[in-house]
Amino acid sequence: MSETTPDTPAAVVSDESTTAPETESGTATDASTANPDKGGNSEAAKYRVRLRETEERLTATEARLASAHRRVVDNTVSAKVSDVTDFWSHTELSDLLDDDGNVDGDKVTAAVDTLLTAKPHYRKPSRVTESTSSVGSRDRIYAGGGDATSWADVLSTGSSNRGRPAV
Repeated sequence: MSETTPDTPAAVVSDESTTAPETESGTATDASTANPDKGGNSEAAKYRVRLRETEERLTATEARLASAHRRVVDNTVSAKVSDVTDFWSHTELSDLLDDDGNVDGDKVTAAVDTLLTAKPHYRKPSRVTESTSSVGSRDRIYAGGGDATSWADVLSTGSSNRGRPAV
């Protein structure tokens, strides 16, 4: 076995990216400023940083696109289903996209119809039409926003009807 003596130098392995030489002012610098001829590591590090930033932007853009797709589907589904969260609990967005990644209206309609066939209680209730007349206090009939007419006016004949048609 051989011993390392001060006369025989030992193999020293250094990583330029972890240790930086000190300048004359005593502050550490990165490898690219200390030795401009060896810019390979710093250039690779720059590209890694740019790659991470691009990946983060891509992830954020994909999330915004998925949110926009969900809103498009929500607008279609809300016409037939009372609560769109019921729809999303049974359907995945990826099942509603075409080969290009766009929302396929036919797939959305088919998914809504399938859901409402299996769970008809999810259907949005039909709107009740507004009444055109009602009977209010003191036996007055309110017909379509006009003046109130009493039962006596309706049942009377002749001039006491005051030209109003019978309701």
